[in-house]
Amino acid sequence: MTSWIRVPRKLRSEDGPRVRNYFLTLEDGDFASYYLSLFNAYAFAAANGRELNVYDRSNPVSVSYPLLKETFEPVDKVTYASEMMSGVTVLGGQSDPRYAGLLTQMPPDVLRSVADRVLQWTPTMMNRVNGVIAAQKLPPTFDIGIHIRSRSRFDTIRAPTTATYVAAVEDAVRTRKLKTPTVFVLVSDPADFMDFARLAPKTWTLFQVSPNTTTIRGSNVGSFNRQNSAIKLNAYVEHVTELYCMQNCATIVGTLVSNVGKFLYLTAKSPLAFQSLDVQKYS
Repeated sequence: MTSWIRVPRKLRSEDGPRVRNYFLTLEDGDFASYYLSLFNAYAFAAANGRELNVYDRSNPVSVSYPLLKETFEPVDKVTYASEMMSGVTVLGGQSDPRYAGLLTQMPPDVLRSVADRVLQWTPTMMNRVNGVIAAQKLPPTFDIGIHIRSRSRFDTIRAPTTATYVAAVEDAVRTRKLKTPTVFVLVSDPADFMDFARLAPKTWTLFQVSPNTTTIRGSNVGSFNRQNSAIKLNAYVEHVTELYCMQNCATIVGTLVSNVGKFLYLTAKSPLAFQSLDVQKYS
């Protein structure tokens, strides 16, 4: 596929043991962490000439919903498994330390090339996304997208202030000479949207995906986990719609520390769209 991938070894040699393929198990986390787990494990497996098996039956929606398989298009040498396998090397989720050396050395264009292969929405998911877009009368593209990372006492890198996000969008508006920009805003806490709307110039038209249920706002994990599977699945499709809208923004403002920021950095339709307000390298 790309120059960094090594030629796979034979599965069995005359003088050595069978090569063990990889088996990905997922850690608890937000949806973007599941996506990044798949991406990181695939990149690692491809670089080492191995096939990747993915256990996809434990996720925030339900144990019966194959989240990754239903979300992304099939990829060569990736197989979804319904149970644990023997004779494989188990990989952890997104944060498996074995990935770090490879990922930090891969150039941005190679990272995005791999993401283009493994993180493509399925036609079924896109049909559902387009249904949300049509129902909420959202435009097909936006001038600027912004993902606001909520502040947490557990952050190792302090999250930008709301004013910092507004200033970054103002810079993009001036650079592109936009008079009445359309701005899509993605948040995990509705209060962050309200703060941004309060500080944003009135010439900006702000958009977001409005949830069809009042029991889940933004992508709050605690609120999400308390709902039944049907509500969770609807909320999940709405979140994918948010990510799809962000991908189609000409300029994206976010943070590479966050999982959503990493995902958008990898999958934005315009390679130069993503502007990080914290670290500048994928890891």
